[in-house]
This record gives sequence, structure tokens and C-alpha cells, in this order.
Amino acid sequence: MRIPGVARLRAFARGKMQGWLAKRMPAVPELQLNHKNIFIFPSGAGWLFLLIGGLILIGGANYQNNVALALAFWLGSLAMVGVFISFRNVMGLRLRAKDAMPVFVGEPARFPVWLDDPDGRAHQLLAIGLSSNDLREFDLDAQAQTMQELSVVTERRGLMTMPRFLLQSVAPFGWMRVWTWPFLAAHCVVYPAPIKPPLAFDQLGGSDGKKVFQQEGADDFFGHRRWRSGDPLRQVDWKIYAKERGLMVREFATPATDEWWFRLQDLPAAGLDTQLGWLSHMLLSAEHQGQRYGLDLGSEKFAPNQGDLHLHRCLKALAMFRQVPQ
Repeated sequence: MRIPGVARLRAFARGKMQGWLAKRMPAVPELQLNHKNIFIFPSGAGWLFLLIGGLILIGGANYQNNVALALAFWLGSLAMVGVFISFRNVMGLRLRAKDAMPVFVGEPARFPVWLDDPDGRAHQLLAIGLSSNDLREFDLDAQAQTMQELSVVTERRGLMTMPRFLLQSVAPFGWMRVWTWPFLAAHCVVYPAPIKPPLAFDQLGGSDGKKVFQQEGADDFFGHRRWRSGDPLRQVDWKIYAKERGLMVREFATPATDEWWFRLQDLPAAGLDTQLGWLSHMLLSAEHQGQRYGLDLGSEKFAPNQGDLHLHRCLKALAMFRQVPQ
């Protein structure tokens, strides 16, 4: 059962914590852990250990039992040694991240995080994840490095920034939890998810699918569409209007060529993200068929070409089109 007041209090505390972390640990390309960015606190087992040690100390003091006092001090010394070893197990780690491979909306962005120790020390029982409920344990051997992957859900197109993540350890005794929240500068381009367009290519062009979208000023009759505000009246098909079938505009297309052009302004009316999803689908289809294709977004244009690099440039342009930073 969720209590609204408690949820708001947690959200408030989480916001304050994030703000404090943003000031103390801003985004950096590389981070080496030290006493300024490592935090340590007793774990659940640690609090139980301290409680038992405290009770033994109080009992030994009340009953003047030297054995109990000696045991309490020994446990206290053991706790201090545990704090030192736990802290040293995390200190000195160096973290670096790289940009994730581009993905489509809905696919997980996989950010690689590299960990090593410049001094070559080994580190045991480390855990990494986006939250305390999503931790994956690993060890770092001496004179070695390891790569851990962080999988982040993508919900919208654009340039995604790698989120802050959790790195912690409870080694060696499990009494102390040593953790940090690094924020490494890495990004992932999130393409619009491909959406099958409402019209097939051969409906928009010739049977060979090469006249993908019409071009104004061309001579070949292409088809009809409904009149839109701003369309010249000379293109209205008055014969169709006389048959009470509404205002229809005649469209013309360029002759079929070996190059396909995809133009945002020629797409049927729909939401921007939907139109970009159609274009994403068309780009992938053209590339899959080995066709040369171009992209025209109005403010940005890519000449016909083909290949993985051209496809990435076009898809990235779709991802960044009128997009605010994430």
C-alpha cells in the first residue's frame, strides 16, 4: 500500500539528492574514485553488528565485566578495520564510458563502462547498475580492466545522455556499503522507430517504386490528393469537383530515376514523430534494397547516396529534427 505523503517525501529527497550530486559530481569523460566522490554507510548487517557491539559494551560497563568490555572493544576495532578495507576496495578505481551504438526508439541503449585501476590493484565484489534494484556483481582482477554494460530504456528520439549510475561494494564483511553515483559524459543517438507508411511505394510512384514522392513542377501526371490551403487553383481538378467528389488537386511526378527522394513536406498530414517514423521506415527499405536515396527535411537536405554512413546521417537527422536535448 502506497502512502501519498511518503511518496512525495521520497520524491523530494530524491530531487535534493540529485541536485546535490549534480553540483558535487558533474559529468566528466573519466572519473577516478577517491575520498571526494565515495560515500560509506553501514549496511543492514552493519547496523546489527553495531547494535550487538553496543549492547555488549553497555552490559560490560554495568556489570564491570572485563571480558565483555574486551569483546566490545575487539568488535569495535574489527568494525574500524572493516571500514578501512571496504573504502580501499573501491578507492582508486578509474571509470570511463563511450558513446552507445545508435538505436531506434524502444530499443535499449547499451552504454559500455570501462573500469580499471592505474595502480593495478584487484577489487572484489563490485556491483554496478542504474539503481539499487538493478545491480550486477563483478570482480576486477589485478593488472586488468573490465567492461560493464549499462542498458537504458529509450522512450523518445534524439540525443540521449548516459544517466548517472550506481557503483557499490559491501566487501569484505558485508557490514559497510561503499557507493558512488558517477556521471560520465557519453551519449546515444536514438533514431525514430520505423513505422510502415500508410501508402506503399508503388502507390506513391510507379510500379517500379522509383518515383517515391512527387516533385512540384514536374510534367508527368502522378495522381490526386485532397486540396490543402495554399494549393494553386490551377491544379484543382474541376471535373472531379463537378461530380461532387470534393476538391481534388492533380499532382505531378518526375520521371522514374535510379534515385529516390524522401521529402518531409510531401508526406500525408500526421504528427511529426509519426512522419519521421515513416521516413525512418522508407530509409531502411531503400538501403535494404540497395537503392540510392536522398532525404529532404526542408532545413536540411542529404543528396542521394547509399551505404551505412549515409543511412546513419539520414537517420540521425531524423532523430535530431526539432528535438530538444534529453
